[in-house]
Amino acid sequence: MRLFVAIPIPENLTTRFSSFASGVRGARWVRPEGMHITLFFVGEADREHAADLDVELSQISMPTFDLRCDRFDYFERGNKIKSI
Repeated sequence: MRLFVAIPIPENLTTRFSSFASGVRGARWVRPEGMHITLFFVGEADREHAADLDVELSQISMPTFDLRCDRFDYFERGNKIKSI
């Protein structure tokens, strides 16, 4: 499985993204509850390593923070946008 470290996007923003998504022809979007901001791509791992990583990450405590975005970018594969 492919692993990454991410933070969820607040509901008020997933609602805005979802309304934007309905106007983009041909796009396949994840469900709002699956939307996130990837902080780090870990790579391929088996279930055992994924469980170990989950335990380690769950022990990290971080204060809340504000995040402001002034633009979005994307990743392409071929001529198709894969991630925003």
